[in-house]
Amino acid sequence: MCRVGLGRDPEAPRDFHATPTTGAMGAAAAAAKVLGLNADQTEHAFGIALSNTAGNMQFHLNGAWTKRVQIGFASTAGV
Repeated sequence: MCRVGLGRDPEAPRDFHATPTTGAMGAAAAAAKVLGLNADQTEHAFGIALSNTAGNMQFHLNGAWTKRVQIGFASTAGV
């Protein structure tokens, strides 16, 4: 989580609250460790966490199925 935060652009707007994004990555890392995930599974966990926090377009590059759950993540946030 700290490494993700340190990797942020220092010129990023000050009104951007990074804790939700970095927190999701920290939680994914902790869950991967506790669950004993291998490297590939951990990479997928990070990808799902990023998709949840950012709604990124990574699925266009690698065909990930996270596009389909982003709508659900948005609905959950709305509720």
